[in-house]
Amino acid sequence: METVKHFENKILKTERYTRIIFLAAMAALTVVATAQQEEVKVVKPYTPTLSGADKIQLLPRIGDSISHEHPEFEYRIFSKRYETGYRVTPIKPARMVQPTLNKLYKSELTLGGGNYLTPLAELRINQVRSSKGTAGLFLKHHSMNGSVRLANDQKVDAGFNENSMEFYGKRFLRRSIFEYNAGASYDIYQHYGVDTTYADSVTRDGMSHPFFNGHAEIAFQSARPDSFHFQYKGSLQYDFFTHDFDQMEHGAVLDATISDLVRDFRVGGDLGVSYFGHPTTWDTLLTNHFIIKLNPFVSKSSSEWDLKVGLNTYTEVRNGNVIPHFYPRAKFSFNIVENILVPYMGVDGHMESNNYMKITRENPYVVPGLVVTPTNYRIIAFAGFKGKITDYLTWDLKASYANIDNQYFFATDTSNYLNNQFLVAYDSLTMMNVSAELNISPTGSFRTFIKGNYYYYQMDNLLGAWYKPVFDVSLLARYNVADKIIADAGLYVIGPRSYPQTALTANPVASLKTTVDLNLGVEYRYNTLLSFWARFNNITAQPYYMWHNYPSYRFRFMLGFTYAL
Repeated sequence: METVKHFENKILKTERYTRIIFLAAMAALTVVATAQQEEVKVVKPYTPTLSGADKIQLLPRIGDSISHEHPEFEYRIFSKRYETGYRVTPIKPARMVQPTLNKLYKSELTLGGGNYLTPLAELRINQVRSSKGTAGLFLKHHSMNGSVRLANDQKVDAGFNENSMEFYGKRFLRRSIFEYNAGASYDIYQHYGVDTTYADSVTRDGMSHPFFNGHAEIAFQSARPDSFHFQYKGSLQYDFFTHDFDQMEHGAVLDATISDLVRDFRVGGDLGVSYFGHPTTWDTLLTNHFIIKLNPFVSKSSSEWDLKVGLNTYTEVRNGNVIPHFYPRAKFSFNIVENILVPYMGVDGHMESNNYMKITRENPYVVPGLVVTPTNYRIIAFAGFKGKITDYLTWDLKASYANIDNQYFFATDTSNYLNNQFLVAYDSLTMMNVSAELNISPTGSFRTFIKGNYYYYQMDNLLGAWYKPVFDVSLLARYNVADKIIADAGLYVIGPRSYPQTALTANPVASLKTTVDLNLGVEYRYNTLLSFWARFNNITAQPYYMWHNYPSYRFRFMLGFTYAL
């Protein structure tokens, strides 16, 4: 015990001496620090620097002093078949569901009437659905019997009477399709556009001009769906046309197109002969007139471009005189952006026959027995862009240039004091045209079509391109509401048209004003058999003129129904 106490006393003494020494050292350091305080002046800011250092370029290295041997293994896999159980479950065979076909009715009757004493009657009789072919009969009567106001506000009898009948059909053969049609029409037009001085002389019987046409046509075409086989299409048409059974015209037109694939090229041609004969009792200018065409071509296409080149040859035989004509033919189109932006360009030319039936249908107020010589389209050059922005919006923008010889223009026959009939004047011209088309179909029930044209004529001799518009615009729209209500709208705008003055004035050229014609139609389908309809024409009630001295009817309407039998 004494030994332990003696040891503890030594430890306490040691701690006491240690504390005294530590306090004495601290006091000495304080005195030294106080004695060494001096004033220091800073000349510039302190900039610390580091001295360069050499890096130790030592990389770790593992040294393994233990060596060992890799073991070797040998093994084998013995395959064994594992028996699995299975069961065949029978399934029902697929059933071919026949598509639903709309029921066809053998006949359809349309009756209607409107102001200006306007009856309308149509009857269609058709063969029902058949795999062998189709056949049908169509009868129509449409007339207007009201009066119109001339420029002096005096009423005169106007109108027309149109009657037609046509029998048509189609037969499906093994590798071709045979078509046929035959019919007749009897139309009467009132030449009511007299000089206002003689308006009192206009009577319905005295101004009536009847036209009769009987026609027949047969046609063949290939029924092969692909283009790897020989393709053909041809027709033969005959027309008998007469004015009041006095001036008679016999016309026959043979037209055909053939082509075949030769290696990677499609080689073919357009062939045709047109004949129009007039008795010498009223025609000593043309009498028997032929135009023979032979237009060979070669074409090649791919998914990105399409090229067609050829030569158009037309041989005119006029009263025994043979006159050949040659025209270049080419067209090229390619895809810049597939189906969205497709530029195209080409050149063409042809000879056009101006037979009596064609002229009277363009202007029924011509002098009876008018003979018009053919028109020579020496060259037609064109270029444009077409495409689609979406699947519902397509467009086409085109510009063309044409050099034309022997073009006819209607002019009032001043040898007749009534001034109600037209002759033709000929001239050569250069015509430029810019056209634009837009087709919008956002849904299956609504679609709109807009087209506009601008024309420029440079005449050689005449003072103007008589009755040719400066511009024209057409807008068509249709809206189908659940196949129950169908609404149609049409807007037609025809720009100013010049014509030669009939009176002696300082200005020999006059002009017809811009024509605006707005039309609406609506049909209500009560059921699959019966529907009711209404049509409204010239809603703006404009007394516009299509020809000099020929004002049109103003606001017109017609109501009717259609019934399937």
